[in-house]
Amino acid sequence: MHRGISTGVIALTVVIVVIVVAAGAWYMMQGSAAREYPIGELAPLTGQLSSYGRGMDRAVRLAIDDVNTYAKDRGMNMHFTIVSEDSKTDPTVALQKFQALAAKGVKVVVGPMASSEVAALREEANARKVVVISPSSTSPKLAIADDYVFRVPPADQLQGKALATLIKKTGADKVVALVRDDSWGVALYDEVKKNFETLGGSMVAVKYDPSKQDFTAEVSLASSKAKDIGANGLLMISFEEAIVLMDAANKDPLLSKLRWYGTDGTAYSDKIVQEAGNTAAGHRFIGTIAGGVKNPKTEHFITAFKDKYGVGPKAYDYYSYDAAWLAALSIIKAGKYDGVAIKNVIMQVADNYEGVTGKLTLNKYGDRAYGSYTIWEVVLKNGKPVYKDVGSYDAATDTLTLSE
Repeated sequence: MHRGISTGVIALTVVIVVIVVAAGAWYMMQGSAAREYPIGELAPLTGQLSSYGRGMDRAVRLAIDDVNTYAKDRGMNMHFTIVSEDSKTDPTVALQKFQALAAKGVKVVVGPMASSEVAALREEANARKVVVISPSSTSPKLAIADDYVFRVPPADQLQGKALATLIKKTGADKVVALVRDDSWGVALYDEVKKNFETLGGSMVAVKYDPSKQDFTAEVSLASSKAKDIGANGLLMISFEEAIVLMDAANKDPLLSKLRWYGTDGTAYSDKIVQEAGNTAAGHRFIGTIAGGVKNPKTEHFITAFKDKYGVGPKAYDYYSYDAAWLAALSIIKAGKYDGVAIKNVIMQVADNYEGVTGKLTLNKYGDRAYGSYTIWEVVLKNGKPVYKDVGSYDAATDTLTLSE
């Protein structure tokens, strides 16, 4: 992206024109002052997903800057603002902060990130008729039709297949899994196990309470189960508590000899590479995350993000940017700032939107209808642990490709 040119202007000119014409002239200049439209943000700025939450916040702010630039250039009598709350990666807090946003009159919220947080506030969103657009929730249990929750990444039915294919292709056919015992972790494990068994593999799980600080007992049990099945792979369905799991597993005489696998919950985590990177690289820690789409809009976004923040986007920053644009475009299309009206148009808006993550068509559950996955691995580069993209999985063709 060239400096001074809005990413949103480049990426969305065609779709905005369509939405503007369809929506009528309700938002065009009626006076000297633009009317403000708040978009809520519920991000985990602290807690277990804080390293992802900071990126989400940056991406949302960049998106709203781009939306406002476009609106001003086109003479729209509207200005979008962000009302941000910290969910702390805690379902109870997420619900409380969502209620606070709703009490302020917010009708559409970008976030939260964790499926457990989304699950905690879903009924409240329906009751208050406030639209929720999550940039990272993927639990299949939240694939529910006609509610107020929409999700811009694909749900884990697809990741389950991608991850099972990856594990099998990289040589593991008997796997023990350490599984975060929440709505996301258990549902993802069920999908991976189902697909892995279809491919001829076998998988057993040990669930753990993510609120604990010590997982010695769970890792010991996982080691025992690994011995029983002759495991040659260890899967961690976790967030950044994977650091503690890795430390314990690396000390175990059996688990320390296995190939390790991860998910979107551990992809591109600064904290993991900083605190457990050498251990992860030693076990060729590899996994999946929704992504893989690269188009001119993606490249413009990467450049704009680097220009503004001095670092590149990662993980769900791309989805956060598109989620914020989807919120703003749906307000424009609705013709009024009303949760019911926004909900009624969001599927149509998404179907006409192609952003930095590609085509955003949603299915009947309000989730991304399709998607591909990036395969990442923790490797040593000049002696320093880093995440490296090493392949991709195309859900449409069920094809997994790994770099040599």
